[in-house]
Amino acid sequence: MIRSFLFSCLIISVGVRSCEGAGASAPANDECVNAFSNLTVAGGTFTLRNVNTYYATTSSDPTGCGGSSYDVWFRTNTPFCAGWRITATTCYQVTGSYDTVLSVHTSCGTAPVVCNNNDASCRDGNYGCTILFCAVSSTVSYTHTGPSTPLYLRLGGYRGSLEPEYGVTGIQVTIDNPCVLQNAKCGNITDGCGQSIVCGPPCDQLPSDDCSVNTMKLDLSSGSVVVPPVNFRSFTDSAYYGKSWTGCAYDITYDGWYRTADPVCAGWRLTASTCGHATFDTMLALYSVCPTSSSKGYALACNDDDPSCNDAGSGGKTGCGGTYGSCSSTVSMVAASSSVVYIRVGYPSSTTTVSVMNSGLLLTVDNPCVVRGLWCGNVTDGCGQVIVCGPPCPPDPSANCTTAPSLDLSTGYVLTGIFNTTKFNTDSAQVTCSSAMFKDGWYRTASMVCPGWQLTASTCNYAQFDTMLSIHDNCTTRSLACNDDDVACSTNKGNCGSYSCSSTVSYNKTGTPSYLYVRVGGPGSYPTSSGMTALELSLTDPCTLRGITCGNYTDGCGNVIPCGPPCPPKPSLECVNAYAVDVSSGSALLPIVSLVGYTTSAAPSTGTMCPYAMKNDGWYKTSAPVCSGWRVTASTCGYARYDTMVARE
Repeated sequence: MIRSFLFSCLIISVGVRSCEGAGASAPANDECVNAFSNLTVAGGTFTLRNVNTYYATTSSDPTGCGGSSYDVWFRTNTPFCAGWRITATTCYQVTGSYDTVLSVHTSCGTAPVVCNNNDASCRDGNYGCTILFCAVSSTVSYTHTGPSTPLYLRLGGYRGSLEPEYGVTGIQVTIDNPCVLQNAKCGNITDGCGQSIVCGPPCDQLPSDDCSVNTMKLDLSSGSVVVPPVNFRSFTDSAYYGKSWTGCAYDITYDGWYRTADPVCAGWRLTASTCGHATFDTMLALYSVCPTSSSKGYALACNDDDPSCNDAGSGGKTGCGGTYGSCSSTVSMVAASSSVVYIRVGYPSSTTTVSVMNSGLLLTVDNPCVVRGLWCGNVTDGCGQVIVCGPPCPPDPSANCTTAPSLDLSTGYVLTGIFNTTKFNTDSAQVTCSSAMFKDGWYRTASMVCPGWQLTASTCNYAQFDTMLSIHDNCTTRSLACNDDDVACSTNKGNCGSYSCSSTVSYNKTGTPSYLYVRVGGPGSYPTSSGMTALELSLTDPCTLRGITCGNYTDGCGNVIPCGPPCPPKPSLECVNAYAVDVSSGSALLPIVSLVGYTTSAAPSTGTMCPYAMKNDGWYKTSAPVCSGWRVTASTCGYARYDTMVARE
């Protein structure tokens, strides 16, 4: 493409400028001495946008990378200190096929300390680069080691390139402080200017090279602690590191030791993880004592690779690609007895060529309520501490229907605590399921359930065995409703094979008010037909059950249940008296009505565009005329309780 300018200069696509352009002037930062001081030395990433070198000249300063032409200059706003790093790139920033060159200089008139013409690692599609092995993008990175001085960044074009040596690009600049470079997450680092850079909280101690000597104590009183990264490369192997001592498939080498500051009480769970903290292939093991020649100290738990951590594979953390899998490890154990726990971090092999093996550690503890999934009542742990799991639990079900504890459903919902059905007998009451119920317990509603209401009981998400549920109106008669497997429940906490462990049963109360009894057990006398579960009960009002959103509903006890605001009138019997519906807002939802008792109107039964005549019909009309070009839609979808027909007249 040939582009014509008002000042009669042509810029031709092969990169040869036919003239300098009448009235065109070089950029203000065309020379090093006039470099823009907009490289902020504060750490972080920023972008210099739309840098235009069309009218730049070629500086006389020494170049690298085969030469740089038509260049512009930038510099740091303050002196650059030893220990800091600057990285600049035009990757994904170049417009067209401008072949860029980047270089960093410590002063004007000196050769660059680093220079790059082609960044082959940039996958920006080369932006029109037309010659083989060409990349128009450039990336430079420089860590300063000398006396503090401003750094100069030079952008130019590759001299002699078949691509244009000038054009428009952005430059993404990243400045990293010594904490970032050294992956330090704690303490301070003093840079070459004498500045103390805060990397994180104080590093009071390091892990011990020997489990029994000055092991760093981790305080878990808050529930968790993050241990800052440590380079384990200089650590020596413990005396007892073989596979037989850990329970993992590999030895642990280059290992360091931590310990909990206080004993982990029986019933609590301790989890240690390097996920998100490891830059080498870690391995973790937990011990209750330090391994020695006499006490051996086999690991309580061990883990090499945590596949659930997203640093797995060659695209993850450094050195963990290929057969090594995930860099990270996560190990967890529930304490069977109360004791201090020792945490061992290391490498799953005996040799390595990796020089830096940094890893931090996240340690968490969960109390027995969390471990056992309890939401109500108290638990006493192995240290005698009473852990409050939540409000008081409802009583466990009774083995006998006649002594069934009552559950208050006045709020519409109740969730019991976890109970064990293995202690129950098998009652004689019959169920309507295909199997008899085994080892059953009973609950009763605290109040009579009125006709029109629905009682639902479910073990979904709580059953740890194959449950069965039934609802009765007394202790001796056959069940009113029964369910063995709730196929809609996707959570199986027990071993129920191809069947669902959970059950859900509902009963819509009819007849006269009465107490309802809920029976929970298992199908048949199988080992999997008793065990641990909780029970969820809910009582649904007639309005919700029937989808009524306006007016009132009188239940079978004579109670008036408000369903919503007053209902609009029912549809009219005849078209001439049709009830007007306001659709000025774009839609209107009419309440559920009964057309029982409606007669067939005098309107013709033909002409409805349906294959059948309409009977027992009611009429609505729009409150205002519908203009030509507008569409009217009427639907009973989701609301009909019988076979409906709708027609527009």
